[in-house]
Amino acid sequence: LSYPSGMTSLAVYTLLKSGVPVDHPCVALGLENMLSVDPHETYVIACQLLALGATGNPAHHPRMAELAERLRSFAVRGSWSYPLGHQGPRFSDRPGNLDLSNAQFAVLGLYAAHKAGIPAPKRLLADVIRQTRFHQQLPQKHDEKHADGTPKASAGFAYRGPDQPGL
Repeated sequence: LSYPSGMTSLAVYTLLKSGVPVDHPCVALGLENMLSVDPHETYVIACQLLALGATGNPAHHPRMAELAERLRSFAVRGSWSYPLGHQGPRFSDRPGNLDLSNAQFAVLGLYAAHKAGIPAPKRLLADVIRQTRFHQQLPQKHDEKHADGTPKASAGFAYRGPDQPGL
């Protein structure tokens, strides 16, 4: 299993945010599963933080603090990548290949921790903003025009930065 408890954590978070009570048997069983796993992957840690935060239970704050610290330790210049320990045909070590998917989940997890009173260092937040802007693409003009006659333009964010190789 590539991401133990990752899917469960995301499902528990989704159930809780959809209004399913924390004492519902599905949620309780999911939480039991989550708490039995010691995650070391960005996605799983982030999803566990989201789910534990959504319970609203302060008893989970020590676990959330531990997970948030681990997640912060994975940050590289304000972004995240896949841990180097992944094995199997779908993964390869990609040191330095930071991507916005991992970063998005990490920031969402850290935000859940923040809402539970577990702050992130300001330096990390500044690095995240800088790194995210690094992924921002330049606006491309379109043939369409705004009501005032100026050309429309759009830009997005690349999965990886401009100097990083693809998957």
